[in-house]
Amino acid sequence: MRVFCEILIRGTLLLSFLYGVPAHAYLSKIIPDADRRYDVLNSKIFYTGPVTILKANDLIAALDELNAKYPKLNSIYLYIDSDGGDMDAAYITYRAIHSSRVPVITVNLASVMSAATMMFCGAQDRLSFPGGIFILHPPSIDLSNRFQPDQLNVATENLDTATKMLSDIYSKCTKLNDKEINSIIHSENNRKVLSPDEASANGMVTGIAHDIIDAPVSYYVKDRAQ
Repeated sequence: MRVFCEILIRGTLLLSFLYGVPAHAYLSKIIPDADRRYDVLNSKIFYTGPVTILKANDLIAALDELNAKYPKLNSIYLYIDSDGGDMDAAYITYRAIHSSRVPVITVNLASVMSAATMMFCGAQDRLSFPGGIFILHPPSIDLSNRFQPDQLNVATENLDTATKMLSDIYSKCTKLNDKEINSIIHSENNRKVLSPDEASANGMVTGIAHDIIDAPVSYYVKDRAQ
């Protein structure tokens, strides 16, 4: 069952987390000539729009290519502007970012909401531009359509799995205690809308960004219409 960040039901029961209809991914890149790869010390990736499995695959491909091609690379700046989306996709990107040989620095370009916070939390160094916004809230399901008892059981199990994912990630990514995290991920009334300063206070943000870095290697993970 695909996990999204807000409620989206069209004939089947989907677990969701916020906004976002899956879109076609589009990965573009600007890279130097092959004989210059040993001179590359930093790089950047822009990730914009909903979190989808297609874009997660593109982001992982970009990370793999950067790790494989540029042995002297010191850092990968991942700039994120996303309202959230598919939680499974967000979780695998979290793991890819966390596992990257070259350290990834995540940066909130404007909005990091819902499932996108999972991606953001994959890095040890997490920055935000001064005007950025963060939203932490629970996954949810829509029971407005007809369903059978076994479907309800599956939905409940998936919802439990999703909240466990969030709890594990937020416990590592913030200074929030278990009670505060459980409050956020189990009640929409307790959602957190955070400024960069507020996110810094709870440990989610480790520094403030003021400029986009100049890098010889750039990737762009975005959506395109059919």
